[in-house]
Amino acid sequence: MFLRRILAGLLALSSMPFACAATSPATASGLIASLQVDCRRLGIGDELALTLTLRNAGAQPLVLYRQMGWGGGEGLGLRVSDFDGTDMAAPPAMESHLDPARLADPASYLTLLPQRAVQLVRHVPIAALVPGPGNYRLRAEYVSPVGAAQALPKAYFWSREAGAVVTPALSLEVGQSPACPAAGDAG
Repeated sequence: MFLRRILAGLLALSSMPFACAATSPATASGLIASLQVDCRRLGIGDELALTLTLRNAGAQPLVLYRQMGWGGGEGLGLRVSDFDGTDMAAPPAMESHLDPARLADPASYLTLLPQRAVQLVRHVPIAALVPGPGNYRLRAEYVSPVGAAQALPKAYFWSREAGAVVTPALSLEVGQSPACPAAGDAG
């Protein structure tokens, strides 16, 4: 009888969804982040096109706050470091200025079914990321700007408490002269 209760408890625990609080290099609790750039050799005057992909690699749906933005408190951040690992700038403070009306609106949330993804694109001048020519590493991260207590959905919601998902680093080589062809010059 006692053994049967222990087995029933273990089965119940194994079927419960949980959120990982630790940061992982590329994944945490089924959410995977990846970063692509249009060019890895650039001039200091070039513009870089970034594509951040958030993919649900888990077996359960994940709910994300739809109103993602780049910068402090908006959920998406960029980290640039030199090849020794020294950050070029301190990461922005995660202060969130969320509109309570949006938090209560079901349309403010996005459900990612298993094996589905959402992509976010950003164009940024290289000079805004690095101090000058050199070799750099670039990572992107996603931290939900919404805490679990603030969110409208409760089941499968990726909250701020779930932690950060950080992409693997990409290397960038920045020189003085333009290195990537302009979008219309490829052909």
